[in-house]
Order: sequence, then structure tokens, then C-alpha cells
Amino acid sequence: MELDEETAVMASGTMWQNISNLVVKFASFIYTILIARLVAQEEVGLFYFGLSIIGIMGIFADFGLATAVQRYVPYHLGRKEKAIANQIIRFAVVFGTAALVVGSLLTYYLAYDFALFFHNPSLEPVLRLLSVQLSIYAAFNILTSLLIAFKQMKCVSFGYGMQNILKIATLLALIFTLGADARTLSIAHMLSFIIPCFYLMWELRKPLASVDVAQRFSLASYWPIAKEIIPFGLTIVGIVLFSNLIAYTDRVMLGYFLQSDVNAQIAIYTIATSFAGLVVIFAGSVLPIFLPVVSELIGKGDKAQVNKISQTALRWVMFSSIPIAAFICSFSALILRVLYGAAYEAGAWALAFFALGTLFSVMGSVQRTALAGMRLVRIEMISMVCGALTNVALNLILIPAYGINGAAFSSMLAFGVMTLVNHHYACKHLGFIFPSSIWRNLLAGAMVLALLAGIQTLVYDSLINLPLQISDGSLAMGVMDKVVKTAILCIFLALGGLLYLVLVNLLHLFEHEDRVVFSRILGKFGVPKEWQNRIARAVFWDASHHEN
Repeated sequence: MELDEETAVMASGTMWQNISNLVVKFASFIYTILIARLVAQEEVGLFYFGLSIIGIMGIFADFGLATAVQRYVPYHLGRKEKAIANQIIRFAVVFGTAALVVGSLLTYYLAYDFALFFHNPSLEPVLRLLSVQLSIYAAFNILTSLLIAFKQMKCVSFGYGMQNILKIATLLALIFTLGADARTLSIAHMLSFIIPCFYLMWELRKPLASVDVAQRFSLASYWPIAKEIIPFGLTIVGIVLFSNLIAYTDRVMLGYFLQSDVNAQIAIYTIATSFAGLVVIFAGSVLPIFLPVVSELIGKGDKAQVNKISQTALRWVMFSSIPIAAFICSFSALILRVLYGAAYEAGAWALAFFALGTLFSVMGSVQRTALAGMRLVRIEMISMVCGALTNVALNLILIPAYGINGAAFSSMLAFGVMTLVNHHYACKHLGFIFPSSIWRNLLAGAMVLALLAGIQTLVYDSLINLPLQISDGSLAMGVMDKVVKTAILCIFLALGGLLYLVLVNLLHLFEHEDRVVFSRILGKFGVPKEWQNRIARAVFWDASHHEN
């Protein structure tokens, strides 16, 4: 069976994104341990506080141009309108560069006011340093967005991986020379983005060979493009703001309603909900390449292929997220206790609820991305507003009675509401058909969850009392201690994944094209043809007559 062009491109892009995500997650794991052991807690908090403010400023720094490029460039290339695509690229580079410089200068001069507002004078020098980071990070975003628009996911993945490895290298290089404080963390963080920016520019030289970025820029001649792109970008800014509202409202309301141990409860909730993000470690790899692919198809007016590729993307998203969600939900107590200590185990139910909510969100992610490809981002705004209002209303009711568990349950339902809204509009505007196999896929996940929950009950006491004392207080042994304990949990994750694979085959959830894609990916890693067939037979028991 020959794959259609869009499926082949999406498969290749997903593969490179998965590799990048694994490198990023592992590097972040090591980075967190390093700064926790080498830097005082107050300095770490100051660094992340400053980075949070820079992140909020960054939402407005490029007016959503990075996302607009991903949508509009492939759309016009699909319509054979290369001249317009080139104009959009020039507009994004010129206008984006000007916006990020203004954003950096504004942050630099407002650093004192921010520090005064938060009654934190130590924040000022950190913000002045990180104001430069705003320009660097915005440039990194524009460069990666251009590569995504041209579907160069291998280069994007390599850039992200390089940045995360350099983050560790620059930290170790500077922390022993400049001192272990927030300013050193800020400088190391900035430097980790500079080399990847040069690499991304180098990789863009071929895709941009026909684009004269240095051409004289006339705002009047670009006004028709600006009228379409800037409202799209500002809508993206609004969506991000509502997304942040959903992410941070629960913590603010916890701080308002809880009467005792407020900071400790918020810390437990933050750690627990952050770990739930691992549900999309592989599923999130599908969406970056899916947007330019579906945008190009929409530009061609091929709605039938849009539906086909959307259903394929949704199946891949569910395949890669369901077993991880089942493991996190069933092993939530052990995960928090083993990785973070007994004090964090109280967040077990919050972790389970938030992991389920993340899975609900994933079920609507493909529909949301397809609607964005149709330039219907106002629908995503509607979805975010509905989710934010649901989250706030439920938090008002549930937090006073159930604390962090009520907050996590509220977020879970809010994610569900957003998915329903996105699915409704995808059916209305795209004629999107929800694959019936997804329900059987969810059944397989529920069965895996039930089995793993039983195993967790049986092994809980033995695992927490495991005589594993390899940490002697040194940095190396501290890292090793975490790695070994994580490996033990990974054994149970692998067991759940194996059971899920068995159920997926028994329920005939794989399509024949899934086997073709899998074999092609193995081939890209240099696996001989004979071994490709053997591995494929072990994974896909019968892919010849599966139903959708």
C-alpha cells in the first residue's frame, strides 16, 4: 500500500517531533535536579518568577505572528500563490523583528516598576537580563514557525533538542564561575537559545532562497496581508490568554479559599498537574506538522482529504496518549511519592483527574487544529471562553469543599467542555466524522487502567519500602537515585503498554496504513527490511482487514 503524500509527511514530522520530545523531557528532568541541588531555593524561585513575567510579555511580543506563519504560508502555497506566501514571510520577519525589539525595550524599562509592584527589589536585575531573552526567544519562535510552515520538522526537532542540551551545558559552565544565583540561571538560559537560532537560520537558507527579505518594505503594499494576519494573530493572543486563565485561575482561587497550608497545597497541586502533561508527550508530536499539512489541503480545497487526514491524526493521537494516561491515573500515588517524596502524595487524586482532563483535551485537539487551518480561530476563542467560565464556576463550588482535588476535577470537566465545543464546530464546518474505533480505543484504555490500578494496590507497600539507598548526598548519586526509581516505574508503564497493544490488536483498531507508516519509520532509522517485517508482525497482528 502506498501512502498518500500528506500521511507520509505527517508520519515523518511526527517521528522527528517524538524524538525531540524525548530529548526535551529527559534534559528537563536532569536540569531540574541540577538547579534544585546547586542553587538556593529562593534564587530558583526568583528565576522562574522572572521567566513567568517574560512569558506573559512574550504573548504580546509577536502579535501571534509565529502561529500565523504556520497557518498562512502553507495555505497560500497550497493555492499556488507563492508570491503571497513570500509577502507573508517578509511581513512576519520585518514586523516580528520590530515587535520583539520593542517588547524587549519595554520590559527593560519597566523592570523597576514590576519589582516595585511585587515588592521584590531582587526581581529588577533579573528582569533586565531576561528582557534580552524576550527578543531571543521571539526570534527562535519565528524561525521554528517558518520551518514548520515548510514542513521541515527534522530541523525543528534538532533545534529544540540542541537548545535543551545546551541549557544543561551552559548552566554547568557558568554556575561554577559566576555563582549559583538567579542572574546566572538567566544568562545560561539565554545563551542556550543563541546557537540554535543560528542553526535554524542556516537551515532556512534553502526554503527562503526565493524570498528577498531585504526588499524595500512598504506598509501600504502589505496592508491587505496585515488586515488578515494581524487579526488572526491577535485572536491567537486572546486564545493564549484564556488558556493561561484556565491554567492559573485554579491556583489563584486555591490561594483565596484555602485556610491552612496554602503554599504547601499549591506546591502539591502544581507538581501534580505539571506531571500530567506527560500524557501528551507523544500525542503533541502530531499536531505541529498536522497544522501546515491541513492548511495546505484547505488551500487546495480538498475537504475530503482534510477529513481523511484528520481522522488519521486523531487515531495516532489517541494511540499515543491513552496508555500513558491509564498508567498515570492508576499509579498517581506511587509516581508522586517515588519521584517527589511522601509530602507530595496528597496530590494523587489531583494528578489522576488532571491526566484524564488532558486526555479529554487531546480528543478535541485535531478538530481544533483543523478549524484553525480553516482560519476559524474565533471558534477556538469560543471554546476557550466556555472552558474558562466552566473552570471558574466549578472552582467556586468545589474548592471550598474539596481543595486541590476539587480544582483538578474542575479543570478536567473544563477540558471536556472545550473538546465538545471544538468537535461540534468541526462537524458543522468540516463534516468531521468521529471514528467509531475511538470508543473501542477508550475501552481498551479503561481495561488497562483497571489492571494497573490493581497492580499498584498490590505493589504499593513493597515499592515504597524498597531498600534502595544509593543517594549519599552528592549530585551524581542524587541523579542516579531519581533515574533508578524512574526506571522501576517505567517497568509498570511498559507492562501497561504491552497490555494495551494486545487489546488494540484484539479489538482491530489498527489500519493497514499504520503498519506501512511504522515500517517506513523503522526504515528511516536504518532497520534492515527483514527486521522491519519481523517487528511489524509483532506489533500488528492482522492489519489487512481492519475497520475504521
